[in-house]
Amino acid sequence: MSGAPVKFGVLHDAPRIDPRNPALRAMTLRVEECNAAGGIEGRQVELVFHAGNGAHDGLPENCAAGWRYLAAMPEVVGILGPGITDNVLAVIDTVEAGRVATMQWSGDERARGEWLFHFQAGSLQEEGPYLARLMKRLGHRTVGVLQTGGPVGDGFYGGFEQSARDLGLEIVSRQFAHVHATDVRPEMERLRRASPDCVVFLGMAEPTVAFGRAIKAMGWKVPRYSNIAMLAVARDPKDAADNEGIIWTDQYDPRNETLQRVRSAYTKRYGEPPPETFTASFGYDMMTLMLEGLRLAPSMTRAGLKTGLERVKQLPCATGGLNPIMGFAPWDRAAIKGPDLLMYRTVRNGKCVTWEG
Repeated sequence: MSGAPVKFGVLHDAPRIDPRNPALRAMTLRVEECNAAGGIEGRQVELVFHAGNGAHDGLPENCAAGWRYLAAMPEVVGILGPGITDNVLAVIDTVEAGRVATMQWSGDERARGEWLFHFQAGSLQEEGPYLARLMKRLGHRTVGVLQTGGPVGDGFYGGFEQSARDLGLEIVSRQFAHVHATDVRPEMERLRRASPDCVVFLGMAEPTVAFGRAIKAMGWKVPRYSNIAMLAVARDPKDAADNEGIIWTDQYDPRNETLQRVRSAYTKRYGEPPPETFTASFGYDMMTLMLEGLRLAPSMTRAGLKTGLERVKQLPCATGGLNPIMGFAPWDRAAIKGPDLLMYRTVRNGKCVTWEG
């Protein structure tokens, strides 16, 4: 290859970079594939990883400082991250002022701008309506809600509450849990006293799997639902067993042929398959978008990358349902297109599987 390497910064929310993180591994895999095929205009592509130490272990403003650290490197033409809503909301103004094409992977559609592109790893605004419609279809009339506080829990709840109201689904109790809470039984006991037809978890982090654990410990036989954070049960057989029967919104469909190719390449590269969640697929998809944007850029500059990303159209996408596609346009900053943005998964006989109704 000729010429100096071109670099992408990767701003991860965590306090340290984990080299075994499936999303970061998948980004690395995609870059290696690009370089093996000749790179971009003969230039090697490199990644610069930086730990943002943002929420929920650190502070959102740390991610803004981390973004500035990466943007200060002139060879960095674009930045991927952060991915937690609290941190993404904290970097919006910094990204727009700094004028470096950035692709965040939170679930919040508010975090978009001229320079800020959005890969929808979940959706605060879409998942609530998706769940409410399913509850209505399955005959539920009342629901109890356990949510985490902050932008994530409030974001999920906002979309859910509006759709529930529109559909005539009554919220009979709403309880809150801190993102670090590992025991939510008191909150679930209060929900049970309201006698809902079903219950739903809206949020992220520790209460996600604690939700089902508490229901099981209570011996409460109630239909339960969740947003995409419930993918965490796929990582631990005990968590899956504790959440038997739960239905949640997800973006991992084993039938997706692009996902199958990504999983095969990942397994060959790292000697083990990625988790049966969307974490590897969204890392791979985001890097694919960035590389294609750079290939289509009129110049290998930061402004050129922004224009190049706007030219990316209809790429196959591993994240989502059966046949999602991804791309952008001028003033269109949402990556995943079509009805397959979301699908449902469930735990059946201790295994995480696609729920098809």
